[in-house]
Amino acid sequence: MPSDLTANRVAQWMNQATRKITPKQLPQLFNETFKRLIGRAEPKLGVVVLTAILERVFYNGSQRYPMVSALKSDALHIDFRETFKPESASNEAEIRDAFEFVLVEFFSIIDRLTGDLLTPALYSELNNILIDSSSNGQKENV
Repeated sequence: MPSDLTANRVAQWMNQATRKITPKQLPQLFNETFKRLIGRAEPKLGVVVLTAILERVFYNGSQRYPMVSALKSDALHIDFRETFKPESASNEAEIRDAFEFVLVEFFSIIDRLTGDLLTPALYSELNNILIDSSSNGQKENV
């Protein structure tokens, strides 16, 4: 069960990160987010442990959001573009909710496994990820 603090941090980040982007930019944001989080976690956890974490995250996510079951981790690379395509406003809301759930699960599992040793660095990385819609979807670090 994720902590309220984790859920609140992720929700706050989602609100900030998605405020000025178009629905078509959501998968790009999701790809960039997990690329950076995985890059930060992999040296500490290793490929095998991180792959197992991602598989658990996707399994847990698919129980609540069936679209998550299509996600796969290939050598710690995840591509959200095909799975998370916003096609309507209701679909966009579901995609945002599904991604937020996946992020919360990712942080929660890592927090439980590492006893909060790695999550501060991951939160720091998360807070550096933004997409500036005025720069045609290029990432901007804050």
